[in-house]
Amino acid sequence: MDPARELMIKQVDASRGLQVVHIYIDNSNIYTEGQRTSAQVRGLKVPLDYSWRYNPGQLREVLTRQFESADSDITFDIALYGSTSPEVEAVWTAMGAGNVRVIKFRRSSWTGGEKKVDAQIIADATAKAADDFYQKVKSEFVIVSGDSDLLPAVEKIVERNLRVHVWAWRSGMASDYRRHGNEMIFLHELDPHLDEVGFRISSWVDRTAIEANDVPVLDSALKSNGGIEVATKDGSAASSGPEKKRKLSQTNERKPGGRCLWGAYCQYLPTCVHGHTEAERQEVRTSGKKTARKFKMCATKGCTRKACHYAHKMGELLCPTCGQVGVGHQMAECPER
Repeated sequence: MDPARELMIKQVDASRGLQVVHIYIDNSNIYTEGQRTSAQVRGLKVPLDYSWRYNPGQLREVLTRQFESADSDITFDIALYGSTSPEVEAVWTAMGAGNVRVIKFRRSSWTGGEKKVDAQIIADATAKAADDFYQKVKSEFVIVSGDSDLLPAVEKIVERNLRVHVWAWRSGMASDYRRHGNEMIFLHELDPHLDEVGFRISSWVDRTAIEANDVPVLDSALKSNGGIEVATKDGSAASSGPEKKRKLSQTNERKPGGRCLWGAYCQYLPTCVHGHTEAERQEVRTSGKKTARKFKMCATKGCTRKACHYAHKMGELLCPTCGQVGVGHQMAECPER
């Protein structure tokens, strides 16, 4: 936003006696687009930075900062919307702390859809706008999502002569908002606040326990032991600090079907149902998939092709299972099977 216009907003807020600011946060939109933005900023070779998380408390600070200069005491009514699964129920319970109302839905097991989230935000925001209009409450609204599905709610609020601030990542800000041109709608980009509202984790938990659009953070502050608190399958909290890494890696290898023979070269990572170490899963998240070459001896006698994908001597033979070259065995003979 233009600095001069933002200063004007603050001055008007102080003079008009703003009483309430209603904030509606679409968790999935902020979380997924934040990971996309992080991947772009850091030049990763994957579309999403799966190590990025956002801190709800820091996000709240950014969203409310523009109202800090108002002389009157302002009440911030904050609601967080999203879908969850039973395995991470404890995460959403923790998110509800700190004066944030949490409205959650069960994600569809068939489509994974979250249309109920958008519909509920629209219903709640428009109803509150009507209440404030008729009760003459001096309020403003903050919609934290760039999804165009929420534009009808924004337009209904503006019809009540109430201002709306739309916060979103640049990549997730629908063009409909940019073309709208209404003086009562203010657009804000989260991109300059990427490192302020978010952080990157250095250790991972089993992705079968935490879905991509959930927020696997109970304590968003990194702990002194280098770990964070995450939701486990039984809903309890488990530290993933250095002293836990070895056991965590071993646990993640005990998958249906045992250890994956393709190791870090598996083309089904990071969702392969067979056993993989967290190092293998994290590598594909940050650097993309690796293609195994020369993991078999060439069957063509006297092959002279420079671009041949197969090994011509044992010294260049790759074993994808252990990830070593020239160890004298093929994948089927690897001791790590």
